[in-house]
Amino acid sequence: MPVLLSSLPILFELYMDKGDVVREAATAATRAILKNTPPEAISTVFRTLETCLAAGKWRAKVGILDAMKTFSTKYKDQVAAELGTTIPIVENCMHDTKVEVSTAATKCATALCNTLPNPDLLPHVPALVKCMANPNAVAECIKSLSNTTFVAEVTSPSLAVLVPLLIRALNDRSMEVQRRTVIVTDNLVKLVRDPVIAARYLSGLVDGVAKIMNTASFPEVRNFASAAHATLLKAGASSGVIPPPPRDIVTEAREVESQLLALLPPEVVAVSPNEPSVPRTPFHPIFSQSLHFTSTLIANLLFSTQYTDAAVWKRCAGVYLGPYLHHYTGSDDPGGTAFAESARNHFYATFKAKHAPAVNGSSEEEVLCDILFSLAYGALLLLSHTTLRLVRGKRYGVLAPNGSGKSTLLRAIRDGKVESFPPQDELRAVMCEHSLQGEDAGLAIIDFIAAGLSLRAGFPVTYQPRLDKHLKDVSRSAIASQLREVGFDDARQAEPVGGLSGGWKMKV
Repeated sequence: MPVLLSSLPILFELYMDKGDVVREAATAATRAILKNTPPEAISTVFRTLETCLAAGKWRAKVGILDAMKTFSTKYKDQVAAELGTTIPIVENCMHDTKVEVSTAATKCATALCNTLPNPDLLPHVPALVKCMANPNAVAECIKSLSNTTFVAEVTSPSLAVLVPLLIRALNDRSMEVQRRTVIVTDNLVKLVRDPVIAARYLSGLVDGVAKIMNTASFPEVRNFASAAHATLLKAGASSGVIPPPPRDIVTEAREVESQLLALLPPEVVAVSPNEPSVPRTPFHPIFSQSLHFTSTLIANLLFSTQYTDAAVWKRCAGVYLGPYLHHYTGSDDPGGTAFAESARNHFYATFKAKHAPAVNGSSEEEVLCDILFSLAYGALLLLSHTTLRLVRGKRYGVLAPNGSGKSTLLRAIRDGKVESFPPQDELRAVMCEHSLQGEDAGLAIIDFIAAGLSLRAGFPVTYQPRLDKHLKDVSRSAIASQLREVGFDDARQAEPVGGLSGGWKMKV
């Protein structure tokens, strides 16, 4: 794969050959090469295909777009991560003067957008693709989006597709389109939970929303824009600030390669006796090419913090280097399993050393638990590759905003759902839960307080008639006003009290 990947530009050039036999052979060869692409190499392959797409003629462009489309069903998550770079290039092909190219680009863009991880957006994929091909369809798409209730977290792939559309819509002359656009922006940005992603993708919306906030003719539109502007700033977007740079995969791969060289057997690498300061390099050029490719794959593993799956590491670190190690060292491991495991252990140890928590106290302390785990609640990722270290005799507190998942974490520990946490027969976990007095799980929050259930349960029976008379004099509007002061907006007031987290129940 590493060696054959460099032949793709030549093969795509042959797509324009006058001979049918040559074109068919080039197509078959291209498909055979791309068929062997591992998921960790999608970014490398897509950069190669994008380069070929920019320089290719029309038949080559159609073949490249079809190749990208096939990856979208095979490796959805990996393709979704490339949308920010790939979609603008494919969109440019949708305006190609050659009908075959524009048609293939439309089909490719549809397949790529169907990899979006946000289920709320999938029904809108045809409309989003139509907007790429026809700017006049923006108003219709924005109207469709404004009638959608978004509940799933909005991540970088979704923003890569949506932000260009929203920027166009913010510049639309129609006041109705502007109104709907700022509403959609406000709703979507509330579901962006990573400030780095917000700074990278959403900063381009700040000026457009601010312009509508300051110049719109109707007060209602200015109010909606003001709310959207505040939401953007709260999420981490900003105006006039250079967004964080994209990931530098070249530098990452170079660093990985330098560490892999140190792990290779001495007979595999050549050292210049006259220039000892020169980094060691494999003495075979094809091996060197495989090493570069392997370094990129491992850099992607490190970026996604995949350290525990030995099979994945064998696919990335062993398959492409194993045959050379077998040839040069005479080992009986042509698959490179031992080297892949050695590389995994090396990088995993480096990762754990870098992210290990500071250890306080004596080295003789008894460690009850020292694990790395992730935790999700529904579609929301609460903790990603988080270290949990517990020492006997210590007390620990969990600090986080209301509704962020503290109770969910404790229940997961209690129920044995935290990966690698010691079982109950080794470390007993007990959770003392609390609930509101008189709690009716299905009752709306405002109805629960209006009914005075928690107050009644806290008073002796003889006082309850007097309490009931007092509660009748308290209006629902007064209750709603008090709830807003402690963070319960109108939408949350209508939610069932049983669905509240422990922190929100304490506020009630």
